[in-house]
Amino acid sequence: MVTPSVVLGVVFILSLLIFKLRIGENQVSATSIDTQFVMIDVPTRAVAKGESLKTVVFSKIKWPSLSDNSKYLQNSTAYGAYYANNDLLPYAPIPLSSLIASSIDVNAVVENIPVGFRAITVKVDIESVVEGWAQTGNFVDVIVLRQSADPERGIEAKLIAENVKILAAGATVELANNPNLAHAPTTVTLLVTQEDALKIRTASTVGKLTFALRGMSDNSPSTTVSMNQKILLGGTKAGSYGRNERRAIAKGPDGKTYILDSNAEWIRDLKSEETEDL
Repeated sequence: MVTPSVVLGVVFILSLLIFKLRIGENQVSATSIDTQFVMIDVPTRAVAKGESLKTVVFSKIKWPSLSDNSKYLQNSTAYGAYYANNDLLPYAPIPLSSLIASSIDVNAVVENIPVGFRAITVKVDIESVVEGWAQTGNFVDVIVLRQSADPERGIEAKLIAENVKILAAGATVELANNPNLAHAPTTVTLLVTQEDALKIRTASTVGKLTFALRGMSDNSPSTTVSMNQKILLGGTKAGSYGRNERRAIAKGPDGKTYILDSNAEWIRDLKSEETEDL
């Protein structure tokens, strides 16, 4: 005859076995989940194109264990000498295809130099860069100020290159996020023709370079290219657009005179028109 105590003992033993089985199932499930993830390094901030990974702080996160995990950076230590080949997001896996061993191939300035053009860097001050408003991506006219060889002319200013793009201001190739916060760089890199590069380099040794900032949509040629103290104080007519760099002259369909400037663009010959009107 089965006594109540025996029944209770059997129930207790069965309950204990079921409890252990459930714990085992949970442990197996947890182990299975852990094996489906791997630990990888991710940047703790956004990384700009061309930036060295040496300057980036990394953090480890769990990432699903996939068959193509070999295509992503897992250990940042092994890639400390590499550079970002494009912008990288914070706390996101880094594809190995987004890394490059040399910073030369991700030089943002070099990438923006068209065929036939050159990039040159000149020293500037707060006055010459228009109180810091002449920034990356803006266009300027380059002027040289110097003492004239003719004592009667005194100080003279001459336009030596116009509508020149600033490739980088103070080694910054990104446009300012807040245009109301002007920052005056100490150097700027200009995108110029080879001829203008020679002009600017020569001018920098004989006088002070300064810029005249253009509006974003203003690409019109300048009608006055020089000024000196004699003209300013004596009333003599300032130098107009009759410059040596004109390469050809022709009549347009509108009957106006045009010249081919150093940038291979046809522009109005205002000086000839003034002479014809007399």
